[in-house]
Amino acid sequence: MKRLVTQEMKEYLYQINIPNITASDNQQQSNETSTTLNGSSKSPNYEIAFPIGLFIAGTIGNILALIVLARARKEHQRSIFYRLVGGLAGTDIIGILATSPVAISVYFNGLNWVGGQPLCDYFSFLMIFSGSATVFIVSAMALERYLAICHPYFYNTRAYPMLAFWILLAIWVVSFIIATFPLFGFGHNTIQHPGNWCFFNSHSAELSDQIFSYFYAIVGLAMVIFTVVCNIMAMATLVHSTGTFHVQNNYLTNVSATHISNRKRKEQSMQMLLLLFGIVVIFAVCWAPLMIRVIINQIRWLPVNKEADLLGIRLACFNQVLDPWVYILFRKEIVLRVYDFARKHICTWPCRQHRDMNTTESQIAHL
Repeated sequence: MKRLVTQEMKEYLYQINIPNITASDNQQQSNETSTTLNGSSKSPNYEIAFPIGLFIAGTIGNILALIVLARARKEHQRSIFYRLVGGLAGTDIIGILATSPVAISVYFNGLNWVGGQPLCDYFSFLMIFSGSATVFIVSAMALERYLAICHPYFYNTRAYPMLAFWILLAIWVVSFIIATFPLFGFGHNTIQHPGNWCFFNSHSAELSDQIFSYFYAIVGLAMVIFTVVCNIMAMATLVHSTGTFHVQNNYLTNVSATHISNRKRKEQSMQMLLLLFGIVVIFAVCWAPLMIRVIINQIRWLPVNKEADLLGIRLACFNQVLDPWVYILFRKEIVLRVYDFARKHICTWPCRQHRDMNTTESQIAHL
């Protein structure tokens, strides 16, 4: 009898407590589902299209960039800038070839990570290494263009071709050291939403994770700002020098040599302006969101948004695809062809109208 009473009392207490437990559990599960599987409404084909497209476009673009630079090596063999472009293309293609197959295979495996923590550490190491190296190389290119355009005497007296090699070597060594920090406990690598890539944990409240997150984000943002400032100053110097040269040529009466040098200078200035502008826009748009997301995750002003984190890392990866196309499309030969096409076709009607007016005025003057 006592056993029946105690059993009935336990069942009664269990029935009282179970709704709260199940409600909290269901709420927790729904929250986890909403934060980790927010993209479940999207089709699997759409999700897998990004790593496949990144792999194909990034590989083709960077290989083409290396081929273009190799074919034009006589033109750029003494150029530090284009040697840095070659180092950037090589770094990007290594990062893409080493990480994209892993992400694609995980998608085909139903977003089940099968490599364990060693594969996660490998993936995160390469992501941090290639990302840091890309940021540093683009910043070095911005500094090189700033010195070459704004301080040509200082640049010409101190620049030599092998300097690009030592810059790239230093950048790769520093990026390698930064990428090893999470492997030695200064930060931790974890699988990220939706489960096909790994990165350092930017949501953790542990001190080591917080220090590494702030370090990575602040250094990255500083490099983005540094690159933007250097390129804007170089662009302003180009515009000012080209405009001054143009005004001075209004007073020159000698024609042939001056006209040719003036046109070449304008063409080179236009090519470099377009290149610097493309670098500024693409670099800032692709890298700043990731750094900002890491800082937001640590400050915790906003709720966890793993879709925003995913967008930030995808933009950073997309930069590796866009970089080579910027340097291919904005090369001097292509810019000159676009410039000549626009001058011949787009400006045909205004130029003809202006020429006809000048002809009419000259005819009237002879009457």
